[in-house]
Amino acid sequence: KWQKDLRRIKIVFFQDNNGNGEQDNFEEGIPNVKARLLLVNSADQSRNNNLHVDLTLLSNDKGSVVFSRIPMGFYDLTITPLQDQKEYFYVSKTAENIEVTKTDVMYVPFQKASKIKGEIEISQRKYSLDSEKIRDLANIKVTAYNQEGNTYSAFTQQDGSFVLYAPANNVYFLRISNVFGENFRILRNDLRVELPDAEYVVFKIVEKNRRINFKQAKPKDTEEKQPQKLKILPGKIYKNEQERLDEQSPIPEFNIKTKPAEEVVVEPGKFYVYVSKTKDYSAARGIVKLMRENGVLCRIASQKDSDELLIFTNFYSNKNEAKEEIKKLKASGIKKADIYESK
Repeated sequence: KWQKDLRRIKIVFFQDNNGNGEQDNFEEGIPNVKARLLLVNSADQSRNNNLHVDLTLLSNDKGSVVFSRIPMGFYDLTITPLQDQKEYFYVSKTAENIEVTKTDVMYVPFQKASKIKGEIEISQRKYSLDSEKIRDLANIKVTAYNQEGNTYSAFTQQDGSFVLYAPANNVYFLRISNVFGENFRILRNDLRVELPDAEYVVFKIVEKNRRINFKQAKPKDTEEKQPQKLKILPGKIYKNEQERLDEQSPIPEFNIKTKPAEEVVVEPGKFYVYVSKTKDYSAARGIVKLMRENGVLCRIASQKDSDELLIFTNFYSNKNEAKEEIKKLKASGIKKADIYESK
């Protein structure tokens, strides 16, 4: 008897280009959409505990799936596209809970979306070091969200540009996270766009100015200075130069260690912990000075077969020791430290 209650339902997924919710002749079906049909309440209440229906099918080239010989009742329909539909989105909620009472055909529209184009524009200080310049803006997530709680995302290209698709006829707000560090700030976030007539979106990122502390100047002494009195030391008057030279003490020998040169030559087979590289010697000295002001002593190392200079804190014979040095630097706030292995 229960077999008389079996029905057949066909579901068609299609590109709704004109937004009327109906499949017109020029609108194509969408393949590779996974449809899962789960029975939650059978029409035959006496069989609810014994009847379990959980079916999953994949749409064909025409965008359709056919569930045959299923019992009447209430079902949960889960729709999952298995490939990027780009400008088409399934946004309707009406097809998620369905009642099967007869053999029928259900049409599920995927609305055509609009493009939101934009870019991330970053401004750094004029005198920033080359090692501090941000040139790669790829893979930064841009998210569009609306008042209904729907979100759509895209990632930037290397130049910071992006293209994001979202269903038309709605207002969205675009947001990015500050992945550039505490020295940068986003001038405006949550930028408003209205589809389908969205304007070009630009996120402007600026580098914060570093604080410079100036010492207070002492007031100029306006009092008239008196000439300093000369103190006459006791001495001896020589008859001639030869007599003075004869009594002169021998030249003393001083055993004073000289200060090591700021620039050294890279030793082969060592592991150098460096914070920056540059071919400009003046820039290298500037980095050494800047690191010293931050409590980190650095030196400059030149390479025999290269014009590139290493600004390094120390070098080791063992790579693990160099890694420990990097951990200490990062703990003190120096994030851009790496290891150079000399050959």
